[in-house]
Amino acid sequence: MRRWAIILGLVWLTLTGLAVGMRTRGWSKSDTPSEHSRAHIGANALLDTLAAPALGTTYVLGSYDMLKTRWGTALVYGAGYAVPCVAVLGLVGLHRRLRRRRPSGEQDGPADPSRRRLLVDSAAAGAGLVMLSTPVYAAAIEPNTIAVRRYRIPIRGLPASLDGLRIVQISDTHLGPRVHESHIARAVRIALDEKPDLVALTGDYVHNGPGPIDRAAELLAPLVDAPGVIGVVGVLGNHDWYADGPRMRGALRAIGVRMIDNDRVFLDASSRSLTASPPVNPSDALCFAGLGDLLTHTVEPEAAFAGVDPDTARVLLAHVPDTLELDSVRSPGGPRIDLALCGHTHGGQIRVPLLGTPGVPSQYGQRYAGGLIDPAVSAIRAPTIVSRGIGVSIVPVRFGVPSEVVVVELTKAS
Repeated sequence: MRRWAIILGLVWLTLTGLAVGMRTRGWSKSDTPSEHSRAHIGANALLDTLAAPALGTTYVLGSYDMLKTRWGTALVYGAGYAVPCVAVLGLVGLHRRLRRRRPSGEQDGPADPSRRRLLVDSAAAGAGLVMLSTPVYAAAIEPNTIAVRRYRIPIRGLPASLDGLRIVQISDTHLGPRVHESHIARAVRIALDEKPDLVALTGDYVHNGPGPIDRAAELLAPLVDAPGVIGVVGVLGNHDWYADGPRMRGALRAIGVRMIDNDRVFLDASSRSLTASPPVNPSDALCFAGLGDLLTHTVEPEAAFAGVDPDTARVLLAHVPDTLELDSVRSPGGPRIDLALCGHTHGGQIRVPLLGTPGVPSQYGQRYAGGLIDPAVSAIRAPTIVSRGIGVSIVPVRFGVPSEVVVVELTKAS
């Protein structure tokens, strides 16, 4: 056991040193995407996955600022790596005791231990395989998997000519030290393969610092230029504001995205074009309204729905689904909303069999974890779709919650 303790102690020290070095290098405010190779992102993801319990605890306790200092980073990651190292040491000790133990009923006379040792060794090998493969899968495989989720949503007052309108939603791309640009480019290609009429972007295009902003916008440019796409509308998320909200908004506008934070645009059913002005015939349009980020900006429903006729159908974009719980949004006197598109939660990123999703960044627990939220549960009493996003945040893992591109087909409610 002493030898194993020394080996695991060296492993712990090496992992902690690597994590501190890579975190210090990979989270610089001046980082640009070119500084994050796939190998660097993958190694960083695996190191963070092994320390996931400590990172998650730090986030829950509101102590994430510790990771801004070298010593704080060493403390958090050191504590995180101590858990698997101690677990391995415990399994080694248990394995040795089980191999030495004589089965009951065989106290008298010599016993042939070969069969028992085979069973014990097989169980130990299986446990080791699970311990090794689970973090590798969660860090390197599932985060690079992109699913397509499709929904058909009936909309009251939808113009007949817009029946069947296809909206593709992309959310939480998080370009930066945890998400390689090739993953986002693949998500864009998947989105375009769905032949959307319109694209909705619901925030968090970058993860950390202003360095990736311009490249994050460039990666989304094919959505604007694609044949058959009427337009792209978008709002900012909290990470965009952490980086530089005005600059992120400007970069997206420069490629042709209609940014509608606390603003709105109208899809004219006759011309199938986006316009800032309300149409002459209110019932011959679909309004796309956006709200500012709940955590880092302002939420102004009055500005978002200014000049929207009560007869005009509306689709709301809001990065944080908790925004729907604000009195100004959900009260009886609040704006009419026929469909809400949100992001932010990432589906919790981890779904444990039989236990569900242990952590969702929402004050309302599992209510807005991801997917189509029942109107009876949604605060606005309307269909709400919460995208599980493209990238990762807090911990760079996905387990049971793959990245997704959302496809929404609108139908005219009878």
